[in-house]
Amino acid sequence: MKRAFLLSLLVLSTSALRAAPLQHASAFQLHNGFWVNLNDALYNEAHGSDSSGEPKIVPLEPRLTGAEQVVWHEAVDAYRRTIGKMEFVRDDELNQVLDELAKVDAGAPLASAKLRPLVIAALRDAAPIYRKREWPATRRLNDAIIAAARKRMPAYEAKLFHRLDALYREPLHRPARIDVVKYAMWAGAYTRIEDDGTPATIFASSNEAQRGMHQVEIFFHEASHSVIFPRGGVVMNAINGQCKTSRDFWHVLLFYTVGTATTELAGSNYMPTADGYGLYKIPGWDRAHDVLEREWQPYIAGKRSFEDAVAGICRSYGGSKP
Repeated sequence: MKRAFLLSLLVLSTSALRAAPLQHASAFQLHNGFWVNLNDALYNEAHGSDSSGEPKIVPLEPRLTGAEQVVWHEAVDAYRRTIGKMEFVRDDELNQVLDELAKVDAGAPLASAKLRPLVIAALRDAAPIYRKREWPATRRLNDAIIAAARKRMPAYEAKLFHRLDALYREPLHRPARIDVVKYAMWAGAYTRIEDDGTPATIFASSNEAQRGMHQVEIFFHEASHSVIFPRGGVVMNAINGQCKTSRDFWHVLLFYTVGTATTELAGSNYMPTADGYGLYKIPGWDRAHDVLEREWQPYIAGKRSFEDAVAGICRSYGGSKP
């Protein structure tokens, strides 16, 4: 089972909408698919504002002709009545949508996708409009993000895999799939884990905070979800076997570890993603960060054993298991 941390105006041939994965030597398999991006646009417009109340996207409808507006509005409304108010990655149906549309982008017919009929109809009806009005610019933006990653990753990828494999005491899953889309909901990036352990990430091309070395950090952050999660993986199994931590401790540990490893390569002037977003000021995350600074950082620095670091974390939280 996957872990979850998704009446036509014009008939387009399936072959015209296929988007083959962009192949390269990296362990990160980057994709820029039409159907996954169309789903991203419809979902985010149906979902509305993010958790801060700020609009997430620039709606497409005002930029359309009258006839196009009617069809697009109906497609967004269909999402709103079905999956548009669900949350990634909490709701497994949204993960299934992404899995199925990845198959369509690889060449499967849309009609074969195991999705609600209303969702398939919305995608089918909206496709000609999206392809004409939004996809060319979005495709170019996504391609630019992918090109930047392909240029930057070779200098860091092997070193970060080696470093994180050692810190986690188990290898990150390779390969890791990344679908580049425009919005990727409020988070800017999120990951589901496939049945075979493959981390499948949705990454926002429009988020300027995810450029440069932050792109590298986020790629490895999302890949780390394959081994760091609340009830599994060597690290959290060791901690959970001795004590109970805060609900989000596993995620703080993930942010902290990847951010530290990235800083080692980028230099001391680099500000890790969690620091830049002020995540360590969130109630609960602040305490977890303090514990990690005291107990986990010496392990990362090679000044403490893994076993001692785990024991120290549990002493800090108290309530160790007998």
